[in-house]
Amino acid sequence: MTGAPGERTAMFPQKLSKMARQLKLALKLNKARAICFAVVCIAAIEAKSVLLSDVACRIPGKATPKSKFRRLQRFYDEIKPDFKKVALFIMSLLGKAESQEPLLLALDRTDWKTRGNAVNLLTLSVCAGDVGLPLFWKDLRCKGNSNAQERIGLVRRFSAFFGAKRISCLVGDREFIGKQWFSWLKNSEIPFVMRLKENMHIVINGRKNAVKHYFHQLAVNRPVLKLNFFFKNPIKITWIIKQESVIYRKKNI
Repeated sequence: MTGAPGERTAMFPQKLSKMARQLKLALKLNKARAICFAVVCIAAIEAKSVLLSDVACRIPGKATPKSKFRRLQRFYDEIKPDFKKVALFIMSLLGKAESQEPLLLALDRTDWKTRGNAVNLLTLSVCAGDVGLPLFWKDLRCKGNSNAQERIGLVRRFSAFFGAKRISCLVGDREFIGKQWFSWLKNSEIPFVMRLKENMHIVINGRKNAVKHYFHQLAVNRPVLKLNFFFKNPIKITWIIKQESVIYRKKNI
């Protein structure tokens, strides 16, 4: 189908019907909504945006972009998906839903402003190559970083649905640090890798120093092994120096 003049509509593949069937079965949608959802997904990929105004311009058909925009608004107002089923659907697309294959998870946060409102989401994604696909998320409903309980709650949602043993490693940026948070991960036996600022101060054997003090003689990307640091039980720690930050990797012995 062709679009209105000036539109850059998506070139929909023949697999649209297959995607619609998968969405219908996975999310328990009726046929019309499943097709609409599949169209929206492909249009969003083509637009490289999830803004309804951008997506509407990629949807084929003779209707005006304004009319398509209103249709999308009605669609999102009416659909109430079960987000656990959405997570399972994403895992099934990756071929990881039924298997017990260990997964690399990434904790991240994204924020933006829309209509004068601040949106701040804490997300937990499954890594597929260089891409992270969000499985679970939490609206922090305020500006700034998350706290330990919010992070723990998000990881628990994954563990309750897929099992904590599926987590081969949890990675995160420099904002996801803290004793309570690290201790919970350690006690839950969840391997993790977190970045640390080089000027962050830590205490070892009663002496307080910046992180870079302990690793200034190491070359970039060269790991080193330390024992009995930060936690009560012996652990293996790998520090990887990357320019102005340090990646902290922890694993139980």
